[in-house]
Amino acid sequence: MTATEARIAFETPLADRPTDPGRRIPRVLEEPLRLRVGGETIAVPAGFTTDFASVPRFLWFLFPRDVGRRASVVHDYLYRGGPRSRREADRIFYAALRAEGVAAWRAALMWLGVRLFGWRHYGERPSYAE
Repeated sequence: MTATEARIAFETPLADRPTDPGRRIPRVLEEPLRLRVGGETIAVPAGFTTDFASVPRFLWFLFPRDVGRRASVVHDYLYRGGPRSRREADRIFYAALRAEGVAAWRAALMWLGVRLFGWRHYGERPSYAE
């Protein structure tokens, strides 16, 4: 366990709903989502829209969309102009996955995926309305 993992915890549950009742994704937060990182809290505001983890369909057997949902929301927020660099956002993503109880091997592979391919989306505004 890293020092960051030991100092990270979610303070709130995930309260979300579909943006379109006919579709499962994207989702919008109904309540703020708070993650304590050391002595600081990252607060994803109510109304924020997410698609959770962007995993190619052929990998869903390894990384189902319901694994690490809260960590994915925080990561989406940080990638869309939150107060962290991409490297820091990815580090927090890994620690948040572990805080949610995601196995270390799965969290490491998810972290590797965002490190290798996340640059395409860092700082990008979503294509759907928030």
